[in-house]
This record gives sequence, C-alpha cells and structure tokens, in this order.
Amino acid sequence: MKKMNLKISFKFRISRKLIIYLLVLIMASIFTYFSYFMYKNFWQVLTYSQEIIALRPEVVSERLRQKDFEEIINSINKKTEAPASISTSTPNLFIIAPSEVRSPQVSF
Repeated sequence: MKKMNLKISFKFRISRKLIIYLLVLIMASIFTYFSYFMYKNFWQVLTYSQEIIALRPEVVSERLRQKDFEEIINSINKKTEAPASISTSTPNLFIIAPSEVRSPQVSF
C-alpha cells in the first residue's frame, strides 16, 4: 500500500512541475503580448507626435508656398490648353485647292 502512495505522489509532483512550467509560459506570453501592445499603441504614438510637433513649423511654411505652386500650375495649364473655338475665317496657306493639284504625267 505504501508503494502505491509513493507512485501517486510522484505523479502529482510531475504534474505540479508541469503546471508551474505552463503557468510560467502563459505569464511570459502575456507579458510579451502586453509589451508589444504598449509599444504599438503608446510608444509609437508618442514618438510620432513628437515628430509632428518638431516638423509643424516646416509644414506651415510649405502651406504658404502652396498658393505659388497653384498659380504656376494654372499658368502652365492655360498655356497648354487649346482655345475654346478656332477661327476659320483666315485662310490656311498650306492647303492646296483641288483645282491646283496636278496629277503627274507618266510616259511609257
């Protein structure tokens, strides 16, 4: 009877160690996930906000230059656009009237 009690207690010790190892593994995985969560949702947000605060004066000066950029683009578009209507009242000197066209003479 005593031998049977030893085996039961030995199995219980193994399962106890296994439970402890599993708990440590679960706690380590929770800590890893928590660290990742804190890094993505807090640390990166703080560093990005510091960069935004540092870059804000440069962005404001670029906005002032946006008006100049739009004026330049509008002037380029005006130069490249075709006029709305083309006047056909002036004769085109490069078009030859059909009566003036001569067919070449071929001799055999």
